[in-house]
Amino acid sequence: MTGLTSASPENHPWWRLSDSATEFPQHNSVDSLPLLVVESPLCRSVIAPQGAQLLTHTSYGRTTSNNDQLLWLSPTALFVRGKPLRGGVPLCLPWFGPHNEPGKPQHGFARNEDWQLLGAQADSDGNVVLSWGFGQYASQPHPEFPWRFSARLTMTLGTRIELGLEIQNCDTSPMPLSWALHSYHPVSDLAAVRVRGLAGCDFLDNTRQLERRRQQGDVQFNGELDRIYLSVPDEQIIATEPALAIRGSNCPSAIVWNPGYDKAAALADVGAEHGQEFICLERGNAGTNALSLDAGASHRASVSIGVTG
Repeated sequence: MTGLTSASPENHPWWRLSDSATEFPQHNSVDSLPLLVVESPLCRSVIAPQGAQLLTHTSYGRTTSNNDQLLWLSPTALFVRGKPLRGGVPLCLPWFGPHNEPGKPQHGFARNEDWQLLGAQADSDGNVVLSWGFGQYASQPHPEFPWRFSARLTMTLGTRIELGLEIQNCDTSPMPLSWALHSYHPVSDLAAVRVRGLAGCDFLDNTRQLERRRQQGDVQFNGELDRIYLSVPDEQIIATEPALAIRGSNCPSAIVWNPGYDKAAALADVGAEHGQEFICLERGNAGTNALSLDAGASHRASVSIGVTG
């Protein structure tokens, strides 16, 4: 199965191989993409080797009758090989947003290509730990990115989601790098939801040609919102039901996005009826927090997602 190596998980009762047509029969699986399903006493998660993308995560951390969905997957998500999947946690890499050269893909190419499963294990706390590698461009650069690099993404899946990312410049010159763990989160009422922990931070407003502004109070949603917050505190709270805490280390940007009604209606893999169901609160290095990674150097960062309060 593409994206899975000798570390494939068929020998453990907490994980199994599947595909998108089986796990998401109500979705449009143009291609039946391979999936890895985790079912442990602490959670249920579904991961696509394409992009090493965590698609869904149900936490059993509070009570068995009150399971918590930490991620949102669009009901109209399209499962197509080599195309972005709408929802979960896509990884934007090796650049975030549009490239300054026309024709290059939005948010890079790592989310659209297969990663290799390097390891799968259960730790002493009952979490499932998966390690994914993206090493196909360590010796030969991608046609659209003239630097050799590799990446490794570690997922610790339990009552919380813990994501650890390492990106290495395998080339002989400094490498430009921007990235984000583009996480989609469900909200109970978009009009009432608040994002806390960004007051006083500067942001680049993508609805106003990246005009730089400063956040006053909590972030609220009234129409399209698309912002890159710069040099933010480690933790933000999505005040919904249940409230979610997103905590990042060594990832100073927070990207907050909801398309608003009109843009959601124009997106085939969202739709007007689903645009009110989620917000994105992403952590990474974007905008003026983008990096220049020295030859041979590595950048390490982590993001934690869980219910709070």
